[in-house]
Amino acid sequence: MVKQKHIATFLGTGKFLTTIGSHCYHYSGAVDVDNTDLVLTKFTTGKNYIVAKWYPSYGAESTDNMRFSIYFNGVQITRTTLDSRVVGNPFQWNPLLIPPLTEVEIVCTNKSTDTPVQMYSTIIGKII
Repeated sequence: MVKQKHIATFLGTGKFLTTIGSHCYHYSGAVDVDNTDLVLTKFTTGKNYIVAKWYPSYGAESTDNMRFSIYFNGVQITRTTLDSRVVGNPFQWNPLLIPPLTEVEIVCTNKSTDTPVQMYSTIIGKII
């Protein structure tokens, strides 16, 4: 029998959380967000806590105000608005402590217009 190697690999963008050993990540990829609530992130954690950082960002230059809401098990835990940022002008990393067996959902809405703007949601973390 041939012994298989486990090699960490990038699995792509989407709403899911990827775990590799004791680390995890989520990259939404570029998502066109208009003036309706659009889910960028949706996953359920396993049996351990996750100490993470979340980073919302614009994918294209924009002066639109973009509202992000984070929900744990359907309860809104925070809401923040990115206002008039441009590509390459970082917002900030936001700390998250995600409990075990928690459904995480991040929703984004364009609060300025109904014209879509490319947005990203990124989470990197450590499973403890």
